[in-house]
Formats: sequence, structure tokens, C-alpha cells
Amino acid sequence: MSKKTTHYRNLFDVKKISNLGNSSVQGKLIKFRYNSKNAFDKEPVVLITKSPKGKIEGFNINYLKKTQVVDLLTEKNMKNIGNFNMVKHAFRTYKLNNVRGSITEVIYKSDRQIKKEKLEELQKTAKQKAKEVLEEKAEKRENK
Repeated sequence: MSKKTTHYRNLFDVKKISNLGNSSVQGKLIKFRYNSKNAFDKEPVVLITKSPKGKIEGFNINYLKKTQVVDLLTEKNMKNIGNFNMVKHAFRTYKLNNVRGSITEVIYKSDRQIKKEKLEELQKTAKQKAKEVLEEKAEKRENK
């Protein structure tokens, strides 16, 4: 059995998915609740490789290290993913009739990406604050 981890701090919801029966879901990252007697992971996060009738097939990233997830998600050609020996242990098939609740498309952001976005937001806030202070000083000078 593979060691399970969680990547929830790196996941950001995009939208609910209602139709898994078409090919446009291939390559999407989804999360859902799963209720099966044999399921070790009750909240899988899956990179879909196929969605045959009544099933979801793909890689559950909860069984992968962060570096493996980034490598897997940056691969552009879904056909190449089967050649990733380091992630084959994470391949799973899920029956749709065991999915509970909604299925949500998510995006994965690496720790580096999250830090970069936070830094950019802080810089934007600092620039805005500096602008406000300068405008306030200019307004005080005008009122003297």
C-alpha cells in the first residue's frame, strides 16, 4: 500500500463538474468524496486520464510527493504519463456510483507558486499604501 499524503493547501477550487462522460475532462484535476469498502483514500484528488462509462481513471496525487505532482501536472502529453514509472503506484480506478456529493475541478499550485503570488500581493498592497500616503501628504500641502 502506498503512503498517503495530502496536498489540500496546494489545491484551489475552480468549478463543479457535472458531466464526466466526455473527453474534455481528460487531463483535469478533480477532487471528490469516495465511499467504498476497499477505499483507503476517502477524498481522492485525481488527474483524469480516462473516464470510461461509470468510472474515473487516473492518478491520485494523494499518493505522490510534491515534486512528483509538479512533474506529472507539467506533462503536456497525456500519452506520456503512462511512462512515468515513479507515479504508476498512484494510478486508480474509481466507480462513479461510489462518489458522494459533487465532483470539483481544482488547480494545483506549487509551494513556490503560492509564495510568489503572496509576495506579488504584498508588493501590490505596499505600492497602494505608498501611493495613498503620498496622496495624503500632497493633499495636506495643498490645504496649508
